[in-house]
Amino acid sequence: MRRLRVLAVGMSELATLVRDALMLRSHSKLAVVGNYSDLCSMSLCGEEFQVAVLKGQDSPQEQRRRAKYIRRTWPRAAILLVGGSSEGLEHRLYDERVPSRIGPDDLLAVIDRLSWGVAVEPAA
Repeated sequence: MRRLRVLAVGMSELATLVRDALMLRSHSKLAVVGNYSDLCSMSLCGEEFQVAVLKGQDSPQEQRRRAKYIRRTWPRAAILLVGGSSEGLEHRLYDERVPSRIGPDDLLAVIDRLSWGVAVEPAA
């Protein structure tokens, strides 16, 4: 079983959705940050993430800022955008977009698919 590390960036509803999805999969770890300054602080911890999940309802400027930071800091991490309009963020800044009403089991399937090509450490 692969150990999966996921970063959720956004409001508590997003963190709850991602947590519920990861509860369906053993050997996973979730880190949650609420804003850009917390995101920057997280990068100082030296954690590696396979997938970063962003809330699509944030302003286009904030989405762009967060996505660019994630691309620079964790270049191998896939970026999953939950909800939002197709005009908010350039496609090159995220890997996949899903509707905000996605269920935990479907979200987990997307996270697993996005993380499949990313190197992950084996679970102990």
